[in-house]
Amino acid sequence: MPDGCQRLHTDVLRGADAAELRVGILQAAKTAGADISRWFGARTFNAVAGAVAEAIFSKRSVTEIFWNDCAALSDRESIAVDARGAGIPPNEVISVIKRMTVLAAYVMQNPVVWAAVLALAKALPVAGRMDGSEAIRIITTAVSEVELSEIFREGLEATAQFESDIAAQKIVVATRPDGSTHLIKGGEHISDPTMKALNYQCVSPTLQEALWQAFGDGA
Repeated sequence: MPDGCQRLHTDVLRGADAAELRVGILQAAKTAGADISRWFGARTFNAVAGAVAEAIFSKRSVTEIFWNDCAALSDRESIAVDARGAGIPPNEVISVIKRMTVLAAYVMQNPVVWAAVLALAKALPVAGRMDGSEAIRIITTAVSEVELSEIFREGLEATAQFESDIAAQKIVVATRPDGSTHLIKGGEHISDPTMKALNYQCVSPTLQEALWQAFGDGA
């Protein structure tokens, strides 16, 4: 390796040093007036989206994949580092993770988004990492940036509406394409025949699980 490359290689910050640098940058950005909460939400979405996609594809629990699988450890750690730098308390971090899981599950119900996810998954290398610019190229080939922006805007609005509507209801259920219904909120009221349930049509069980965890009885 040439001397210049060797110096560059050894000067790259890693581990605790890199984390400390990120904390400093975030604190400086926050002091300068940057919207760190919005940034943290976007970073958290990126961290949970892979687990959500895997849960939908494999028909497994997103809780199992994101919280219990060692493969998601680096994603959980990146959220922790970002939260520390942004000065976000642990209880709020969990809330953001849950809301971003709802957002990811919701937008991935869109066939256009899911086609882009599958295209990216097919192109991922068996070993190693894919450059971010290449991932963006694959996604934007399947769905335009303008369309994707509109889908995410609508998804953010839907997530806020989910939170508001579920908070106002005693009983909330999800109906899946096979006709089965699954409780999101109101376990203590479900046996009361006088109470009417709010019903959501959930294409995937992942959205139902995410709603239950974020805004329902699992919150």
